[in-house]
Amino acid sequence: MENELKALLEEHFSSFDTIPIASASLSQVHKAVTKDGKIVVVKVQRPGIKEIIDADMDILKDLTNLLEKYVPESKQYDPGGIRKELEKSIRREINFNNEARNIEVFGENFKEEKSVFVPKVFWEMTTSKVLTMEFIDGVKISNLSELEKRGIDKKLLARIGGEMVFKQIFEYGFFHADPHPGNLFALEGNIIAPVDFGMMGRLSETTMNELADLLISVVTWHPGGIVKVYEDMEVVGEEVNLRALEADLADFLYKYHKIPISRLDMKTLMNEAFEIIRRYDIQIQAELMLFSKALVTYEEVAKMLDPEYDLVTQMIPYVKKLAYRKFKPKALLRDLFTASVDLRDLLVTFPFELKRIIQKLGRGRLSFTFQHKGLDKLILELDRSSNRISFSLVIAAIIVGSSLIMRLETKYTLFGYPLFGILGYIFAGVLGVWLVIAILRSGKL
Repeated sequence: MENELKALLEEHFSSFDTIPIASASLSQVHKAVTKDGKIVVVKVQRPGIKEIIDADMDILKDLTNLLEKYVPESKQYDPGGIRKELEKSIRREINFNNEARNIEVFGENFKEEKSVFVPKVFWEMTTSKVLTMEFIDGVKISNLSELEKRGIDKKLLARIGGEMVFKQIFEYGFFHADPHPGNLFALEGNIIAPVDFGMMGRLSETTMNELADLLISVVTWHPGGIVKVYEDMEVVGEEVNLRALEADLADFLYKYHKIPISRLDMKTLMNEAFEIIRRYDIQIQAELMLFSKALVTYEEVAKMLDPEYDLVTQMIPYVKKLAYRKFKPKALLRDLFTASVDLRDLLVTFPFELKRIIQKLGRGRLSFTFQHKGLDKLILELDRSSNRISFSLVIAAIIVGSSLIMRLETKYTLFGYPLFGILGYIFAGVLGVWLVIAILRSGKL
């Protein structure tokens, strides 16, 4: 810490507890008091953790490459993309300046929310490896008995936490990616305080628009709309039977259509949705995986506080708000402006590009490039088949040649038969067995 702060601890803190109040794989947290009497917590990174993470990420990269190469079914979950998202997130997480900035952005988003407490960052005592922030005098949200002692309403706390999660995702597209019980504290007055802002999820504007279109189709029970969104997102392959996919989505939606929302379970819904995704080899974006994980994780926390908590019912108003944001005048004007800029560029560049094409056509220099898709496997099979045919012809030639030799009289014999003829038969037999084994191992006769 003194190396990072470029000063002795006594210059920044009037007291510093060297025994950590919390400890994790990347860092540990100490309680301290600043020179002006403010109680703070100081998060200190473990020495050498970057080198350990670099080695772990190299190993994980090799594993995901092997997984994608030898387990084709894994590609729909995009293990490489998830690994990259994880690596990007962890590398941001070990730079405490990023976490400090995350806290400030999160605090700005919830500055009007009295039921959400976001700690203040002390930038003068914060570096890439040391983070100093305001102390939270609360109780872990999982400590139910202590919550009752402090008079905290658990049901109300579950609802407040749900609203906090939904606003993060559906309004700001910037959310706490791991809202497990250890990262959520409760304060007196039914106030919820999230901690550990190192792993945050981000939804781009494009992704939020796609999510809005997807949720509109889900809320309005429109399976065809879901398929169209999947096509626009380019997450379904050309070989996928879209009619069958739409039929399965219809079964999935109408299975829950008449069921009261209070009886729906987010984890069960996600599991059944991912079963359809797996069946049709739909590619899942890594950021949407984080989004799903955050919702499922918080539902488990909320159910712990209030077994009757209904996450789906509370989420629907935010889903509708996200869906309708595309039709707000401000959004429509922005899209109209973007389209007009694109149209202007097209009108300006089209005559020039058309002239270039006509000139190349007149000079005979216009060329087209065709790229095949899905023929690699066919070419491989044709190459393998031709090799086997050639191999079989060589074996047949050896057998015919050996048979001709068997009719000749020669001084080199074995058991009264020409030696080279017998050797030819043996060699052809060995090659034949080798060919049969190769065919059987391929699993195709």
